Amino acid sequence: MGVNLSNQHLLLIYMVMGGIPFYLSKIKKNRSATQIIEELAFSSRALLLEEFENLFSSLFDESSSYIQIIRMLAEHHEGIGKRTLLEMLGKSEVGGAGTQKLQALADTGFIMSFKPLYHKKKGTYYRLIDEYTLFYLKWIEPIKDTLSAEAVETGCWQATQNTPRWYNWQGYAFEAVCYKHLREIRKALALLPNAMPSTWRYISTKGHAESGTQIDLLFDRQDDAITLCEIKCTDQPFVINKEYVDILQQKIAIFKAKTKTRKQLFMTMISANGIKDNYYAEHLIQKTVTLDDLFNT
Repeated sequence: MGVNLSNQHLLLIYMVMGGIPFYLSKIKKNRSATQIIEELAFSSRALLLEEFENLFSSLFDESSSYIQIIRMLAEHHEGIGKRTLLEMLGKSEVGGAGTQKLQALADTGFIMSFKPLYHKKKGTYYRLIDEYTLFYLKWIEPIKDTLSAEAVETGCWQATQNTPRWYNWQGYAFEAVCYKHLREIRKALALLPNAMPSTWRYISTKGHAESGTQIDLLFDRQDDAITLCEIKCTDQPFVINKEYVDILQQKIAIFKAKTKTRKQLFMTMISANGIKDNYYAEHLIQKTVTLDDLFNT
């Protein structure tokens, strides 16, 4: 890029446009991440304003059918099973045609495929992980007409930050960045390449008092162990207190009970700016991965 940005600012840019060289080449010097995003996304002539349709039409014939898949996955951040997804798309996509399109989207980095560990419903699941697509559908498309009419004042992106909606987007956008940096995460955790990444989710039955839970990322290892990863994106080191320890311990307990695994479990954190050293972190968290690890700095 030729622009010297901190990892925190670099992360914000990645969560908007990924690591696409063409987009990054348009970044001007002496700008903060917020200013860069304002210029590239929130004006009538912004590069990212019209890029969504252009991107898919340049990559795929019958691009509308690919966009339909993307939109469906965008509404299910935890992912959708292949069979369910194809049924949602309709008869024309059931079978070979739909499977080929899913593979094409995975090959081009828009989506990731995974097989949830110990999941009752076997098969492949898909999740949207393209940063620009997630950003466009969340923030640009809803106000696209207003942006095109130059009816949005400068500073609208900055005004949006630190709102509940922004924090919600930041959370799953950071997860998408993590899923694209699995190699760096493995290295930081000292795991071998054969440690298979996955996710895990349990939804409690209606009418039952038990809680559901989700494991953001895990690595199923060949040394009779599983590394569980909790993903957090905060501006400051994340603080693990007694209440949060209870949440993590409950996650571990539910995972053990529902999967019936006998493997050794290790709890780790992937936290953008690390975690604060304290008694609770020391006794529960084995390792922590930070932005320095993801961006190799």
